[in-house]
Amino acid sequence: QFVLKDFPKPEYVLFPIVAKQQIRQIFAKAGTGKTLYSLFEACAVASGCDFLQYKHNGHKTPILYVEGEMDSASIKDRLGKVQDAYEMNGKELNMEFIFFATLAIQKDMYFHSLTKDIGRENIEITAKEIEKLTGKKPVIYLDNITALTIMQEKEGAEWVELMQWLSRLRNRGYHVTFLHHPTKTGETASGSNIKERSIDIDMKITTPDEKTALEEYDEGHTQMCIEFLKWREHMNTFHSKKRIAVIERATGLWQIFPHLTKTQRSIYLLLKEGKKAKDIINPTKDGMSKANVHKTIKLLKAEGVLEDEVS
Repeated sequence: QFVLKDFPKPEYVLFPIVAKQQIRQIFAKAGTGKTLYSLFEACAVASGCDFLQYKHNGHKTPILYVEGEMDSASIKDRLGKVQDAYEMNGKELNMEFIFFATLAIQKDMYFHSLTKDIGRENIEITAKEIEKLTGKKPVIYLDNITALTIMQEKEGAEWVELMQWLSRLRNRGYHVTFLHHPTKTGETASGSNIKERSIDIDMKITTPDEKTALEEYDEGHTQMCIEFLKWREHMNTFHSKKRIAVIERATGLWQIFPHLTKTQRSIYLLLKEGKKAKDIINPTKDGMSKANVHKTIKLLKAEGVLEDEVS
């Protein structure tokens, strides 16, 4: 009976990073850009637009962005900047599919904790209202889990209850992304690792260090290193490779680059100019040995950028 029964398959909205029936954790230190990334991604989902290297399926999908920390004026200002970016790039932001829940518009400016039944019910009621208005289940962003819950993060029991609720939402056809903070070391997300057992994607955002930051995108840009610690469907594939995302703050234009050292990037830029390996190899110059140049070319081919941008 189980084999014969039809179950809805996960539908990619923004391939392959956002799918229905999916739970994702995005964690980063404060000020790294996780809300900036999430807001632009959410707007792309609602507007039917590609984002970075992720391809939209063409069916605009509503989003519910629950913001438990940042003040409403700041979120409104950021949304205005997204709208400006869309206009500058000849695209239309689908405001009718973008729904915000912020503290300022809650009764008594208070969110009931998502560790309580009433807090979870409020999310579900709002999601159902959005579905009635738009005809589609919204993609849900919870920003961030610390601000929207009251619990001892290291205690597993409350995480179990929260993750069971998110799993129920997943099985009802929702995508839920929750934002979180890292541990003191920054290597993993804060709290019990029980949550990582249930999620489909564990996405880490950091600031690139001086060895990997893109010098030509220093002034007027924000750079983010995107890394995946878990990806149920696409781990150890092209999609899960570490990348550097760059946004130009004046225009809101995003770009994505392979994660390279300064030497590797120098070789990459020379190849883009049309130079061949034999022109680049220089045994007297640090990092430009024959072995390292060919090793970098092999890496760039594996990254999928050499063939697209050079040949």
